Amino acid sequence: LTGVVVSNKVYDGTTTATADFSAASLVGIVGDHPNVDFDASAAVVAFATAGAADGKQVRITGITLTGDDAAFYIIGTQFTTANITKKDLNLRAVEGQSKVYGELDPVINYEYMSGLIGGEDISVVSGAPARDAGEDVGFYIIRKGTLDAANYSIIFTQRNFEITPRSLRLVNFFANNKIYDGNTNVTGATFEEHPDDFLVADELEYSFTVAFEDANVGEGKSVLFADIQIIGGADQFNYNLASTEGEGFADITAKDLYLRAVSGQSKVYGDVDPVLEYEYLSGLIDGETLDVVSGVPARDAGED
Repeated sequence: LTGVVVSNKVYDGTTTATADFSAASLVGIVGDHPNVDFDASAAVVAFATAGAADGKQVRITGITLTGDDAAFYIIGTQFTTANITKKDLNLRAVEGQSKVYGELDPVINYEYMSGLIGGEDISVVSGAPARDAGEDVGFYIIRKGTLDAANYSIIFTQRNFEITPRSLRLVNFFANNKIYDGNTNVTGATFEEHPDDFLVADELEYSFTVAFEDANVGEGKSVLFADIQIIGGADQFNYNLASTEGEGFADITAKDLYLRAVSGQSKVYGDVDPVLEYEYLSGLIDGETLDVVSGVPARDAGED
């Protein structure tokens, strides 16, 4: 039998096939016995296996011969080929997948939408989706990756994977001690990133304001850091500050103020002491006067 056309089909999990015998004809008829034809009304057409592939073997059985000379011939199983194409299987990346900068990637998940034939489930799918490369804060497309299914053509709906900024605590606020200078200015102001929050190789630049709590002399005075911002560095956008303020401690020590007793002060024996006077030599900061000095000088005891 020649000229049988078997239709290609999309994978449906069965071996069922459909054949068109309208152009088919018998081969091998001899001249002495030409009165023979075939009847395919009861023919069974089936692929050898149900899996998707090109050029699959198709078996045709159940064909009978008719006509006055049918007894002179035998027709057996017929073979041809046709394709079973993969069925579309629709999957998509799960929405809202993310991680914090510096952490390991979670397992990237996908979900089933449509396309599986009855009796099959998502276990027919192997592999995993994958996101675009990159570790800085931002959005990365989740793609099909290595997802595969033997009898299916996977249609994958992409979504974004987000890397969010890491929360950064600042610690070890420090400032230099200083000698009283009448203002709250600070030198040597520094701080460090908390080691649990900061990736060692990263680079950040900061801006901030800093000042002593007041200008007066004292030990362990508060040094107040404020308006801390990350303004630069290769990893500027990978962190959010947990706080924009901090506190350190430093000393303001007294400044030397040089005074001396006025020369030539005296009294007559038996008189009451005059007010003892002093005069300024050096040491006052700009803008301050001897009004900052309280008390009076005193002489050693004695009346002779």
